Amino acid sequence: MGHDPNPGVVYGDDCARVLSNDPESTDPEKLYYIDYKYEELLECLEKTRNDLLEIIEKPLFNWIYLRNQEIAYEMILKMKECFMKDMT
Repeated sequence: MGHDPNPGVVYGDDCARVLSNDPESTDPEKLYYIDYKYEELLECLEKTRNDLLEIIEKPLFNWIYLRNQEIAYEMILKMKECFMKDMT
């Protein structure tokens, strides 16, 4: 969103406003933002979760398997454990 590595997020009743920078550390006139409805955020998170799972199970697994078959399955389980807590 901006150059600040910690952009601000303000939560409202029906949306989350993602600010370009932390609102406490910059001039409010220079802030820009994008409003996201919660349903939209949940849909995007689910898509991201599915994309990550597909990467873990296909190209990542295949790449590891070609190099070390012994650890390929274990590595995929560990990746799911770290990134997909409810998928293991």
